[in-house]
Amino acid sequence: MCSAMELLGVCMFPPFQRLPLELWAEACSAATGIETSADDLIRASENLWHARRAFNIREGSGAADDTCPERFFSEPVSAGDKSFDALSKTVFEGLVGSYYAERGWDEVTGEPPAEVLQELGLLEAAQRS
Repeated sequence: MCSAMELLGVCMFPPFQRLPLELWAEACSAATGIETSADDLIRASENLWHARRAFNIREGSGAADDTCPERFFSEPVSAGDKSFDALSKTVFEGLVGSYYAERGWDEVTGEPPAEVLQELGLLEAAQRS
């Protein structure tokens, strides 16, 4: 939802986030004259994530950078009367792999599949020169 709103250039102030994606698609259609559905906005948002990831990998940022500061894994956290153990690095790495899989990327490297990049016209742009 946030990615779709970002693509549309609309305010992400919380009340606007409660509006259904179908309404944003109608507004986009009305503003541009191009028939747009909620599914179109979701697909465009997914494409944005693939493009960002491909760009970052091309520029040298990859799976090794998808982490938290070391202290997150070694220091417990207290807030008021609540306390929490330090984050398990193993659990965190598993969550990162699950996130990659959810995006359709390689579960270890986080790279979008070449077929997806080709379909989006990003394959050449994603490769280092």
